[in-house]
Amino acid sequence: MVSGVRRVAARVHREGALASGDEVELGEDQTHHLRHVLRLQPDEVVGVFNAGAGEFAATIQAYGKRAARLAVGPRLRAPGAEPDLWLCRESVQRKMRFESTIRTTFVTST
Repeated sequence: MVSGVRRVAARVHREGALASGDEVELGEDQTHHLRHVLRLQPDEVVGVFNAGAGEFAATIQAYGKRAARLAVGPRLRAPGAEPDLWLCRESVQRKMRFESTIRTTFVTST
């Protein structure tokens, strides 16, 4: 974590451009979650992220009736390529029994 940044209380996904120094507004569902479910107050730090920009620390500036305004701070994590994850299943039959076992294997490609 970046030095000088308080612990991130929650993470929020945001479409669109993100950069340090921006102000972003969250939609009604995300605002409801931060304010009423997590009960976060203004001046608390949340993580705002997307696949193109990475993750940034953002401070809750104010809540409106249906929106929250965040001030985007320093980048916490740069965007990176995520490995592909494949789910492979194999059915194995036992000779003397009528049972079958499913083997599940997760395979990653880099």
